[in-house]
Amino acid sequence: MSQLAQRIQQFNKGRLPDVLDKKYTAMSQDVFRFFRGSNHLFYEDLHQLPLFQKYPATWICGDLHIENFGSYKGDNKLVYFDINDFDEAMLAPFTWDAARMATSIIIACRAMNVVADDAAMLCSVFLDAYIGTLARGKSRHIEKETARGILESFLCKVAMRKTKDIIKQRCTKDASALRIDGVKQLALDNSEKISLLEQINKWINVSEDSRYRFHAKDVAFRISGTGSLGQKRYVFLTTRNDGKPVLLDMKQSMPPTGAQWIKTPQPSWKGDAERIAWTQSFMQDEPPALLTSYYYKKQWYVLKALQPMDDKINYNLIATDMRAMSALVNEMGVLSASAHLRGSGRKGAATADELMSAGTNKTLRKTLQETAMTYAAKMETYYSDFCEAYTGGFFTAKK
Repeated sequence: MSQLAQRIQQFNKGRLPDVLDKKYTAMSQDVFRFFRGSNHLFYEDLHQLPLFQKYPATWICGDLHIENFGSYKGDNKLVYFDINDFDEAMLAPFTWDAARMATSIIIACRAMNVVADDAAMLCSVFLDAYIGTLARGKSRHIEKETARGILESFLCKVAMRKTKDIIKQRCTKDASALRIDGVKQLALDNSEKISLLEQINKWINVSEDSRYRFHAKDVAFRISGTGSLGQKRYVFLTTRNDGKPVLLDMKQSMPPTGAQWIKTPQPSWKGDAERIAWTQSFMQDEPPALLTSYYYKKQWYVLKALQPMDDKINYNLIATDMRAMSALVNEMGVLSASAHLRGSGRKGAATADELMSAGTNKTLRKTLQETAMTYAAKMETYYSDFCEAYTGGFFTAKK
């Protein structure tokens, strides 16, 4: 079998077999899903390039792509559009995020049958906005009142959602238990279910974090995302003191994929969940209220509320509207640079002044775009090889 197939298999070694099968199936759907599920290839292939070594380090998302932007409600009750996945966050040259995001635009456009010239244009729009914002050194945020165009209508729509909407989707009619649908929520072994409920209720009772004053009464295994499929993830049905139901997400935290390839010294953490929650709290303008780390059976998890406002843009609906797409990726460029600026000067990160200076480098934009275009073409070849191995039965649970 191909070297690529072996690299992918080795990276995913140790993940839950049944859920890992779902990941491989998702990766086979199109080249963009493959790109999302194979972040490790990006670091393995590119870590020696000068572009990813000589620029200042700041806190990065670590897996920046268009699907890792979305809506959520901040602690201040406003609904934001921003980067919303920090599982791979680490201290590294900002060029890693900029290049991966630019590559994702090219690949997503190909998956949506957008012509090559338009894809290149959108990549340019993103990079211009990103580098321009970095050079100015002033972060921006986007919430319902400051959004324009498609983001304004999107945020206005999600802001109207209520907790009862997500409860209705995921729970039984009387909201007494989680709905086991075999797609998004899977049943747990009874002993594991009892253990999870006992331990989290014990933690809630002794926790100093008053925001988690709930009682958990049901739990299921949760299926979500692409890259993280195969990791342990749970959804809890809880009730607040006033009797209202709240859903909690508990996701196993793993070391960031790119850490072994990054030369920048990393801070010391109690566990990777602390790293994820801390980074999110600084890279977002206003993080959600319920976000913390949780230790269960010698493993760290990120614990947060499942919000009805959590959503993503359906790019397929606007893929033929270059004006709307251009405005959207422009805002993503601004938000990406803003997140990097917010992380500057913290726990070993370069200062904002250093990032601003790097943003004025005249060759940076060209190098980023060329790297994105070249690596997007390589991903097409990788995807073809992966599909051949997948249909040939190489990626099975027994492997």
